[in-house]
Parts: sequence; C-alpha cells; structure tokens
Amino acid sequence: MSDIVQYRTEGRVAIITLNRPEARNAVNGDVAAGVEAAIDQMEDDAEIWVGIITANTEGQDRCSRPAPTSRRSTRATPPR
Repeated sequence: MSDIVQYRTEGRVAIITLNRPEARNAVNGDVAAGVEAAIDQMEDDAEIWVGIITANTEGQDRCSRPAPTSRRSTRATPPR
C-alpha cells in the first residue's frame, strides 16, 4: 500500500484513507489504483464486515470535487 492511500483495521472495520491533502485529496491514477488495492485487501479479509473510505483533510476545509465543466447532466431530455 502506498502513502497516498492508507489501509488500517479496527476490529471488523477497514478504514481506507486518501492521503493527498496538498491536492485536496483529488483522485488521480495513483489514488484510484491505491483505493482498488485497499478494497481488494478488504475483500480478502473474512474478518472485515465494514469498510469506510475517508480522507486526510489536514489544513483544508473539504475534499476536492470535479470541475463544473467536467460534469454531465444525468437528466433525460423531455419529449416534445
């Protein structure tokens, strides 16, 4: 597991932490691969019942989000 995505357990709970506070925990290829590896690790552990994904928000007030131009409308076009 990389430092960008951290994995730990507390009892039957797996905690996956995004650790890129300098980038507001924006998801890039390395983060996506790290989360996938952490979920694989969680799924392989029969003792884990619950998984939580969280983020290191040190020095920030929220995580990043997609830029408005990258969002697509999910609304269907109404019939005429």
